Amino acid sequence: MVHIQVGIAGESTWGKNALSLRNLTLFRWHWRRPLVVTLHDVNASLERGTVRAVLRRAVGEIYHYVRRAIGLVLRPSRRGSATLRRALADLWHPDNLWGCLIAHWVLRFSKLVLVLSRMEQDTLRSMYAKRCAVLIPHFIEEHSRPPRKTRAPSTSKTVIVAGFIFRSKGHLLMIEAMSELPDVSVIFVGGARLGVGGDDVCARLMALAKARGVDGRLRVTGYLTEPEYQRYLSSADLAVCPFEPDKSASGSLSTLIAASCPILASDIPLIAEYNALVPGAIPTFSPYTPGALAAAIRRVLEMPYEKLTQGFDELRERLSLSNVYELHLSQYRRLMEGAAAQTRSSID
Repeated sequence: MVHIQVGIAGESTWGKNALSLRNLTLFRWHWRRPLVVTLHDVNASLERGTVRAVLRRAVGEIYHYVRRAIGLVLRPSRRGSATLRRALADLWHPDNLWGCLIAHWVLRFSKLVLVLSRMEQDTLRSMYAKRCAVLIPHFIEEHSRPPRKTRAPSTSKTVIVAGFIFRSKGHLLMIEAMSELPDVSVIFVGGARLGVGGDDVCARLMALAKARGVDGRLRVTGYLTEPEYQRYLSSADLAVCPFEPDKSASGSLSTLIAASCPILASDIPLIAEYNALVPGAIPTFSPYTPGALAAAIRRVLEMPYEKLTQGFDELRERLSLSNVYELHLSQYRRLMEGAAAQTRSSID
């Protein structure tokens, strides 16, 4: 058997959209043994790309369009017509369509599908009732954590947003919130995801920061070596994860927990899963607005470091690499035992 990672959003290891599907198909032609896939980026946008979802929305819009047309003595409703066109256009939106096709490919050709969060599992279950993915959470790595520096209460604070820069990480919201945090410096510790116009992404963020008058307090590090990355995490006063609601999993979140860096995150299902394992481990903010984020940052920066990280030891234990490793092994054994039993049955 072989275990591969497949992302359905943006440009992944296998390429983007049609290229990803073509490369996966080519790989499958040359590999006939059992295939295990961890499917990434499964969120609500995937369901919007299904024919069923688009038709359901289209039928609803047609119904309202006809009712309005009759009520207006057969005069067409421009608003209803435009909404109908948008619903139908969802089917042909490249990211929605190709993401849906890639998910279909994975579910058809793999013997075992793994996901990293409950939200991803529920999304696949709602779309493909006959095939349920197995949930194995993202592991939290183990490494030596350098001692944190003690800062004077009056010292200006440093807030970081860690990891690759792309839409669902919430960098835009962080910049918007900076206007209400005049004594806070922000560092985007990382750079744009490779192969997706990274320079343009960072340029747009800096342009927004300049328009808001906060560019002097914002820095983007770009790609860092692991030791450099860890130094930023150990020296930050707070890491903010202003994830958008459809964020399905995050490797940078696991790295922050491993480094014992205090975290503030948006109140979304992904963070709720961590807080279900260890209640109160990660403080959250709501609603998803710049004002709410700024207020939460001010509140959390006043809390003791020990209180902000008191749940991390238990999270590290429950999601340790060894525990997640054993979860994978148990699934591999189940898969191979099933394949062996099927072989014996065919021989008999």
